[in-house]
Amino acid sequence: MIGNVALIIGGVLLGVLLLAVAVKLVEVRRAAGWPRTRGRIVSSRVESRTVKRTTEASRTGNFARIEFEFHIGNRTLRGNRVSIGEQAPDFQVRETLDRYPVGREVDVFYNPANPEQAVLERDLPPNFSKGLGLALLYFGGGTLFAFAYLTRGVDWLSSRLPAGTNAPLIALLVALGLAAVMVAWAKQRQSAQTREWDTVPGEIVAATVDSFTASTADSDSVRLRHAPRVTYRYASSGREYESSRLHFGAAVSYGSEAQARAKLGAYPIGKAVRVLVDPRNPTEATLDGRARHLWLLWVVAALLLALAWLAAQPVTPRA
Repeated sequence: MIGNVALIIGGVLLGVLLLAVAVKLVEVRRAAGWPRTRGRIVSSRVESRTVKRTTEASRTGNFARIEFEFHIGNRTLRGNRVSIGEQAPDFQVRETLDRYPVGREVDVFYNPANPEQAVLERDLPPNFSKGLGLALLYFGGGTLFAFAYLTRGVDWLSSRLPAGTNAPLIALLVALGLAAVMVAWAKQRQSAQTREWDTVPGEIVAATVDSFTASTADSDSVRLRHAPRVTYRYASSGREYESSRLHFGAAVSYGSEAQARAKLGAYPIGKAVRVLVDPRNPTEATLDGRARHLWLLWVVAALLLALAWLAAQPVTPRA
């Protein structure tokens, strides 16, 4: 039963991924026939804006904002779309800005039926095939592994456990415990890497409370949660960025808006702060390199694995 649920969920996620890829491939195919003209970069800067998330607090993301000017007949048009693909927050921002500095002459590909639809790059990204392959391996392989683990794995486990033990429950506890270990290890590793990051001056530019809905233990109900969001601005290599990451620990939210707002008192607007910045990717920044509350994640992992071990013990009948 659990294995079938995992197979269905994985299949749905894989289907959504393939549908999104198909839509982009159709757009690329259409753009392949667009004519080209010469244009010029008129603006090249970092744009910081709020990234909305449905079941989590919003965050601040950085994007490469490229504006170009081109001429079609007697018309002067402007565009700001670099490629066919969607721009992800904090992805290759510095590289894109370096590729398109102000004043550079560029090729512009435009839709003859609607010249306002124009891009600078109409082909798929160079690593698109590699990225798609990894995504398919992640979703497809992960789904098959979960199905095999929760079916054949449970059967194998049942044959080696004492009679009367709940093999599906034990398998689920072990899977959740190992997942918690992997997340905790990744957070700890990420925190350790900040020792090699640059330290630059920054300033608090916004302090707000984000409200969002989160599922409860009962999957049929949701509850309103509130999280403080502090945004700070900093500069790296002559460009200004913004971030809302305070540390690498788990994000904390509250049932009361007043509780969340009370946490903003330590971050008044205009306050000077020291920012840790990844020199290889300046969109990655934090005020505190420590992984806050990481011990709690290790405790959860240990408890899940301990529960799995206890559940696997033979039941001694009472005399």
